[in-house]
Amino acid sequence: MTELEERLRHDLRELSERADAESIRPLRVPPARGRSRAVRWLAPVAAVAAVAGVITGVSLATRPPGPSAPQLPSSLRTAGRMPPYYVAVDQTDSSQGVTNWAIVHDSATGAALTTMRLPTLRDADGSAEGPGITGAGDGRTYVITETATESAPHAATVLGLTRFYLLHVAAGGRAASVSPLPVSLPGSLAVTGAALSPDGRRLALAVQDCRKGRCQYTGIRLVTLATGAVTAWTADNGAPFDVSWAGGGQIAFLWQGGRSRTGYRLLDVAGAGRNLLAASRAIAGPQPVPGDAGYRPSALVTPDGAVITTTVQNVPDGRGRVTVVARFVALSARTGQLLRVLYTAAERGVSQANEGGADQGCNVVALGPAGLHVLAVCFGGYGRLDGGRFTPLPGIPNPNATTLPGPYISGTATW
Repeated sequence: MTELEERLRHDLRELSERADAESIRPLRVPPARGRSRAVRWLAPVAAVAAVAGVITGVSLATRPPGPSAPQLPSSLRTAGRMPPYYVAVDQTDSSQGVTNWAIVHDSATGAALTTMRLPTLRDADGSAEGPGITGAGDGRTYVITETATESAPHAATVLGLTRFYLLHVAAGGRAASVSPLPVSLPGSLAVTGAALSPDGRRLALAVQDCRKGRCQYTGIRLVTLATGAVTAWTADNGAPFDVSWAGGGQIAFLWQGGRSRTGYRLLDVAGAGRNLLAASRAIAGPQPVPGDAGYRPSALVTPDGAVITTTVQNVPDGRGRVTVVARFVALSARTGQLLRVLYTAAERGVSQANEGGADQGCNVVALGPAGLHVLAVCFGGYGRLDGGRFTPLPGIPNPNATTLPGPYISGTATW
């Protein structure tokens, strides 16, 4: 039994003994989205956007590593400066159609500072996929991604369409501007993930060309925003997902290929070679959740080599239900050793029919540029994890949804 398993087992016993069944609400199922035209086999995991409710049934675990543990990376020892803003991209539906919005929030209070209507890319039938957003390290520069599986004027010939917008938040957060970015992709390429570099100059894209159930092309494209220059790394028999910047000119991504090759990797963008697997190296990361079709929680890598992710354990109660225990943890990217348990959340009384959905309910969403400030979703709650404490934040769902036209559909956020 590993050290991580021993700690999980020990703390789970403590959690079960302390938990009051009456004080922990059952898992809430997010509202159903409108009809989506997304190619489902492009995405490796369930979306962690579209969440509602509040965090429930939490317990705190801040136990330091044991005597044999390596020295903690500085990101786990220094609080650093919390980003001043986080930006939510939300989607509503009304008689005028689906509309995308960007809302700038104060990170400390969650207050909405600026609300902007975004240009909305729609499929041929008028539906729209939820937008994505990624931020630079300055806390004021963001790139918004919108995709469609078909574009109305060219539905017979174009399989995919992606547009990118630059969002810049003014000092104070009370104003923001949105402008299109001159980044174009071949129409056959679908974007499954985007990550803006910490300096805001380069955009990493996980892309695929998949038709009729098979992929002719997969890889990572790195676009220099000032010039449009593209560097590409390609691969066969698999695909990259969940791209993020890990510091030092490295890109972290989840590779999903053959069973023995699936896992998180680091790509040095200055390295030689354009074969994605040859130019990258495997790192430690979250393991598949048992019995959940190979699902892995998302993971983000700090510049000093800590992998921030979640672990999940399902404990049957003998009456057809389970307690789902999720832990936000920091692992060593090099060895996989547990460095610290950051937070623990539990959902009790989950029916085994819904067990898979609960497994995928807790994920890291974004890391701040300094210290350990994490945006996360867990069991229907969205919030900020820092200083060993989870603080619920508005924005997912959008607190302004009652003033925007139409009901809320989905959303996500980053800083």
